[in-house]
Amino acid sequence: MILALTATFLFGLGTFAGTFAITLYTFAIMTKLTYEDANAADVKAYQALRAMGVSKYVAYIHGILPEIIPGFLTNALYLLETNVRHSSILGYVGAGGIGLLLNEKISWLEYDKVGTILLMLFLTVCVIEYFSRYLAALIRKERTIKKEQARLLLLFLAALFLICTFTLSLPDFSRTSPQTLRNMFAGFLQPDWSFFFSAEKDGLGYLLLETVCIAFIGTVIGAIVSAPLAFLNTKRFVPAPVSFLFNLVIMVIRSVPFLVYGLIFIRVSGPGAFTGVLTLAVCSIGLLTKRFTEALDALDPRPYHALLAMGVRPLPAICHSVLPQLKPVFTSIILYRFDVNIREASVLGLVGAGGIGAPLIFSMNQYAWEKAGAIMLGLILLVWFIDMVSEKIGAGN
Repeated sequence: MILALTATFLFGLGTFAGTFAITLYTFAIMTKLTYEDANAADVKAYQALRAMGVSKYVAYIHGILPEIIPGFLTNALYLLETNVRHSSILGYVGAGGIGLLLNEKISWLEYDKVGTILLMLFLTVCVIEYFSRYLAALIRKERTIKKEQARLLLLFLAALFLICTFTLSLPDFSRTSPQTLRNMFAGFLQPDWSFFFSAEKDGLGYLLLETVCIAFIGTVIGAIVSAPLAFLNTKRFVPAPVSFLFNLVIMVIRSVPFLVYGLIFIRVSGPGAFTGVLTLAVCSIGLLTKRFTEALDALDPRPYHALLAMGVRPLPAICHSVLPQLKPVFTSIILYRFDVNIREASVLGLVGAGGIGAPLIFSMNQYAWEKAGAIMLGLILLVWFIDMVSEKIGAGN
């Protein structure tokens, strides 16, 4: 949302600003995730090809890419689902989408129309979920697809991309002031250092600490609840009807944008950091359960079934055969979710749910670019530090 608000100052109001922000966000996240997958890939095939005299380029294509592509496609579909929710709230800052209407209906207490909007989001999430499972089955070679079907699928996706592209509004530079742009970049390059180093309660340090605490507690609660839900969400460990029921519940949770949860919970618990924790915990439950379930579906089930055949009860069998396989994957997923929650917590202040979001949005709307630059610099340093710590923890696993 912060990227979208910045884009509106560059390209004007409308869907082009929102698309630019979503594209930039997706590029950054996919680059990070693909880099991590490449570092974790098995390089034995690559090294064998190099030892045979094959060039680095060809060895990478045949030795590394097959290891990366399944994870790349899974991450792309996960981000597609995430971006559907994000694009539904970009209207809050004038970057297109249904967000402005959604906020309006919530403010006017027209919950029947809010329910209709959320129902459409839920149906969209269901379609993406079905496609994700279908693609995962193709990757695991549990299903096959004919060449004609593959061509039709590619043609459909290409047509959908073109239709979406033609619906975009062109950039509107008529309201873009060169002086405003100069002031914006000057403020980002010369931030308000007094606010940056302030130790007061309304200073940057305290607000960043509150943001981190909201994100951390929300992630921990979400991870604790999501782990058992993931086992109930896959047909490998429970009967199909039970799995279907929990999958439906998780999709309902995932279909609601995080700002909408914030607007709902703030009417229950009031403004403050607790509402932010509650919001991120619920969002984390939906998304972590999905990623945990994907990890469970991809693991090797033979050790688990071997223990069951020896008479071991299901719970001890899971603890001794499943959890050791999942520990590095679960750790990576939780760290990534914490990174996402930091960014979402930095926006939740907009609806009164604590964190640094409100000061940042208000500073940008009031053209206080020096203060906005200080907040942006603090967020960049915070995300960089968290990424560095995450890499250290990931390397330890």
